[in-house]
Amino acid sequence: MTNNLKSQQGFTLIELLIYTALTAIIVGMFGAILITVTRVQGDQSGSTKVTRELNFLVGALRQRINDAEIINSGGVDSLIYEPASFPGTSTTIALDGSVITVAENGESAAPLSTDQIRVDYLEFDLLTDEDSTVVQITLTVSNNTNNPDEAASKTIQTSVAPFLLAQ
Repeated sequence: MTNNLKSQQGFTLIELLIYTALTAIIVGMFGAILITVTRVQGDQSGSTKVTRELNFLVGALRQRINDAEIINSGGVDSLIYEPASFPGTSTTIALDGSVITVAENGESAAPLSTDQIRVDYLEFDLLTDEDSTVVQITLTVSNNTNNPDEAASKTIQTSVAPFLLAQ
């Protein structure tokens, strides 16, 4: 009779516990990998969005300043210029809260930056000498999100020599 019990097929309790523990460890490791990949993807998504918006803003500011015929500093976070394409008009680029705005001829300001980002810092520094004028721009942009995995911030400093003023 004892010989008959040993010949029955099946798993012992110890074997079941070992298999269950190994399965739990493997599932836990895959879960940790999935969470890490999701966080990295969120970081990359936020950083990509900030970089894309920052490049757009710098390009738009460069284009507007390159078209300037007369430039006046409106303060640290604003610039007033007269575009060569519309003589006699003035355009103001300013930081309003966390948005860069553009106002032409004192009309209501239109946003240049989107609501996907926050402009944390904007500075225009007008550098002039007898031969040329250069506008130095310092711009800090961050992702407008409450998700800490997508938080990103970038700062850029660039200089623009208006085409008409550099001659």
